[in-house]
Amino acid sequence: MEEMHKDRDNPMIYIWWIWENLLYGDQPAGWDVIGEEKIIRSLKREDFTNYFHHQYVSKNTAVIIAGNFNDAEATGKVRELFSEIRDDPPFRKKPPVSEDQAVPSVKIEFKETDQTNLVLGFRGYDAMHPKRYAAEVLAVLLGGGMSSRMFIRIREKLGLAYAVGSSHESYSNRGFLTTYAGVDHKNVEQTIQEILKEYKSLCEKIVSAKELKRVKDYIRGTTLIGLEQSNAMASFIGGEEMVTGKPMTVDEVFASIDRVTEDELCAVAKEIMTPEKLNLAMIGPFKDKEKFEKLLREF
Repeated sequence: MEEMHKDRDNPMIYIWWIWENLLYGDQPAGWDVIGEEKIIRSLKREDFTNYFHHQYVSKNTAVIIAGNFNDAEATGKVRELFSEIRDDPPFRKKPPVSEDQAVPSVKIEFKETDQTNLVLGFRGYDAMHPKRYAAEVLAVLLGGGMSSRMFIRIREKLGLAYAVGSSHESYSNRGFLTTYAGVDHKNVEQTIQEILKEYKSLCEKIVSAKELKRVKDYIRGTTLIGLEQSNAMASFIGGEEMVTGKPMTVDEVFASIDRVTEDELCAVAKEIMTPEKLNLAMIGPFKDKEKFEKLLREF
């Protein structure tokens, strides 16, 4: 319970709980991973042992090894150590995700914070979608690093936020493209308008070859630095294995990114950035969401 309280007291963490609940509502994708207090407090020891028995089974297990090792020896050791793992079928299967949405949507968590934390973005692509990497390039162009469009406009030129950034997150059955910012309460409306301007510009004007090359070089550089350690490489491969079942090598990922063209970025922007996929989650001292809904309707 104290872990839950800690995260709920941190707007930079809790804003993502609100965001996913806004998108997916009362279905597993929209529930807080940690659960609800009344449920947590009601759990008994047998609930945990039952879950462990049914979910920690061979069909749910992947063993990821990264580093300087002998393949045959490592494989043999895995077979030895995991030879007695249970082979029962898991008792839960992943349900489909409903993404019904017809108009822009807003969800506000009222709190007397020192600044407003907001996430503004769109429903995107799942991890198996053929345009996933184009969406990821688009997100880095928007708000990945200090040379990105959002950073330059929102922080450098206008001074509206210290923390600002964009990303595209892909899960096995859903995805979203977002921009996060922490801003002074009086600057919230302007910040939303400026973020929307950057979104709109990507739908109206083709990205230059020079900017696209810079973004691809940035992705390659930061990825290679981030995967220098063996545990980071194992985490990367393991995450892709769990989400897609078909993890690609780093070179294959780079090849997918290199294939993204200026025209494809524009097409993906137009496909994702539509009013019926637009959402805004906020934590701050606001109770009336009507004025923010009006801003979104102007997109």
